[in-house]
Amino acid sequence: MLSIQKSGKQRWAYDPKIDLSGDYGDGLINRGVATWLDPARPATQPCRRRLFEATLDARLIALDASTGAPCADFGKAGEVSLRDVPGFRAGWYHMTSPPAVIDDIVVVGSAIDDNGRVDMPGGVVRAFDARSGALRWSWDPIPPNPSSNPAKPWKSGAANAWTVMAVDPERDLVLVPTGSASPDYYGGLRPGDDKWANSVVALHAKTGGLAWGFQLVHHDLWDYDTASPPLLAMLPRNGQKVPVVIQGNKTGFIYVLNRDTGTPMFPVEERPVPQSDVPGEVHLQLSPFQSHRLRLLRKSSPPMMPGALLLQTVRLAGSGWLAWATTKSLLRPPCTTSWPRRELLEARIGAAMPSIRKETCCS
Repeated sequence: MLSIQKSGKQRWAYDPKIDLSGDYGDGLINRGVATWLDPARPATQPCRRRLFEATLDARLIALDASTGAPCADFGKAGEVSLRDVPGFRAGWYHMTSPPAVIDDIVVVGSAIDDNGRVDMPGGVVRAFDARSGALRWSWDPIPPNPSSNPAKPWKSGAANAWTVMAVDPERDLVLVPTGSASPDYYGGLRPGDDKWANSVVALHAKTGGLAWGFQLVHHDLWDYDTASPPLLAMLPRNGQKVPVVIQGNKTGFIYVLNRDTGTPMFPVEERPVPQSDVPGEVHLQLSPFQSHRLRLLRKSSPPMMPGALLLQTVRLAGSGWLAWATTKSLLRPPCTTSWPRRELLEARIGAAMPSIRKETCCS
């Protein structure tokens, strides 16, 4: 972490001394830090303004923004270990995005390697006291689920919040985008919709309780993470401005949700989707689709790169257009005839799949 003066001269530097040879699935990535001003601390005392960094080796570090020195009253010598999660494995479980800060709480998610094993580490979201580093609360997107078949126990993990979260202090909400449950391409050991994987959820910042949730993909088989941060905006509607959350997904859909309730502002349909023929896979019959289209406006001022488009506003169907893939192509599940998927499934399941058929499946 570096602090640079306006002149460009370095003020201070801090090295968290991470093992650079670790098996971090995302590589040596850090998307930034968060800051917090302690209103109860005099300006003459250290660590009145703190910088928080979540590291690749699963630590939460608090530094004095003025000097770069660790805040001694935070955790142990300025850091808190984030490794006490179910199934923790060094490298596989790491942090790449900055924490979210709301009031005097620091909230962290995690990045978890894809397809390492069925029961990857849990994607728990945790909140810590910004002064002491004490754990305030934790929330698991997919808590342990019962299985109707004792011989085939429910197994999964991840569903982690690896990207940037958003906060709404006025409503005491932390907006959390979650990724896919493990393993990415086979759900035979995690039947059901796998809530709250592949979702955007609103948590009460003070308690970690669930205010509302909206799942963008049910029973994900494609690694369709909620990769983009939630966008908080005010949407003009019937002469009033409505607080909304705008959330994109790897499917290419953009959902506009009421920020207070999580209900869609525009119709969302549960449509039938193709089924998988992979042994043991029980894909859900329906999945959500944004039924209205988004208007993409070309903006001429200020100057932009040629062909660049800005998502300026959300309109009802008929006022604009956005082409998207058909239901069959967008949510076509892995099949025994899909060679890349077949090899991956065999490696994960530990058994050979049925022989390749000539006809096309899952169409």
